[in-house]
Amino acid sequence: MAIPAPYHSLARMVMLAVLASVVLACTGGGSSPPTTVVSSAPTSGSSYVGGQVLMKVRDSSRADEAAQAIGGRIVRASSIAGWYLVALDEGVTVEQAIARTPGNPLIEAVEPNYTAEAQPGVESGPTPFAP
Repeated sequence: MAIPAPYHSLARMVMLAVLASVVLACTGGGSSPPTTVVSSAPTSGSSYVGGQVLMKVRDSSRADEAAQAIGGRIVRASSIAGWYLVALDEGVTVEQAIARTPGNPLIEAVEPNYTAEAQPGVESGPTPFAP
């Protein structure tokens, strides 16, 4: 049985799940203004890239300012509008960057840059941060 093209990559599925969660959390049924979504600290069994976070901003023209506010700089924009890969400044942990997010009107969400491995036999496709 062939796997449909949109699901070729485990990483893509993980990113879509994260984005769906962010959209559902931010819309609130349209009854209230969007709120900042803050990731909880990574769980002990999770694997993520240290010194990096994924950040979603409300206004892409102010992404650099938002990255500086959490202690980092933009490395690359995602192919998904509003999402950026942020390299954290030396001495700033993923947990500290996430903790700096609440109350910042520029930032919609900050998540650790989780890693994922493709299952054997599953073809890998492009990721949102592919060069």
